[in-house]
Amino acid sequence: MDSKIKCIYVSLLLLLLSSCGKNKDVSEFVVDHPYETKVEYMKDTIKLTDISLNDPSENRSYIWVKKKGQYYSNGELMMSTEEHTEYFSTLMYSESPIKGVSMIRKEGKNLYSYKTYLEVAPHHWELHNAIYYDKSYRIIKFQDKFACDFMLKK
Repeated sequence: MDSKIKCIYVSLLLLLLSSCGKNKDVSEFVVDHPYETKVEYMKDTIKLTDISLNDPSENRSYIWVKKKGQYYSNGELMMSTEEHTEYFSTLMYSESPIKGVSMIRKEGKNLYSYKTYLEVAPHHWELHNAIYYDKSYRIIKFQDKFACDFMLKK
C-alpha cells in the first residue's frame, strides 16, 4: 500500500512539473550519500545548490550569470569557451592565510575546466576543486579536494 501511494505521489508530481512552462533544465550530481549538487540551467543563468541530505541548514546556492558569452559569479569569471582563456584570480581566504588561484583552461576539443588551487605551504599548491564543462556550458563533472568525483546522478 505504501508503495502505491508513493507511485501516485510521484506520478502527480511529474505531471505537475511537466505542466509548468518554465525554461529550466536540472542536473543532479552525487559523490557520497548524503551530499549532492543540483545544477539548474535557466536561459542565461546557472544555479548551483550544494545539498546536505542530513542537514538542510547546510545547503548553499550559487548563481552564475552569462555576460558577453561567459558565466560570472559575483564578478568572477567561472566559465568561458574562448580558445585561449587562462583566467587567474588570486584569492586570500578570510578565515585563514591560505592563498588561492583560480584558472580556466581548454582541456580538449569540447572540454573546459575551472580549477581552484590553494597554497597549503609556501610554494606548494594543491587542487581544491574543479568543474569540467562542455562548449555549451553543460557541467560534466565536479572534482573536490578529496579527489572525489561528483558524477551525474543516474
